[in-house]
Formats: sequence, structure tokens, C-alpha cells
Amino acid sequence: MRLYDFMMLNAEEQMAMVISDGTLVTRLEKGNRFFVLYSLGTFYFEMEFDASITASSKERILLRKRIFKSGKLLDKYVRLLAV
Repeated sequence: MRLYDFMMLNAEEQMAMVISDGTLVTRLEKGNRFFVLYSLGTFYFEMEFDASITASSKERILLRKRIFKSGKLLDKYVRLLAV
């Protein structure tokens, strides 16, 4: 799937595509943020969660999702992948 085609999907369809066809690259915890990075062929899909889990809720809260091919958003993962 091309990036343009992926961007034309609604949010639910995008999430379904990531889960079914994406490849989990890595997970990263930085401070009170938890990041999950998936690869979908020629681009990446990142989900950022609030890592502070309260006693009343054990589910992390999705704060944002980002779709990108390269650049600064990928930099925080480079050290993890190089090891």
C-alpha cells in the first residue's frame, strides 16, 4: 500500500491496516510516554501513549499517531535499531 492510499483511509481503517498488515519494529518508553513503531512497506506508523497508568485504569491512553517516511520522527529509534 502506498502512503497516499493509507492516508485516504479513515482512522479506524488505518488502525486495522496497521494491526493486520504492519510489522512491529520496536517499542520505546521515554519518561511518561510510550511509543510503538510499525512499518508498512515504505512508511512508518507511530503511536504515542501516556505511559502513566493510574490505579483506576490499566489501559494506556493513545495521545497521537504519526505517519512518516523518514526524518526526525525516526531519529529516536535509530539507537535502538543499531544495537
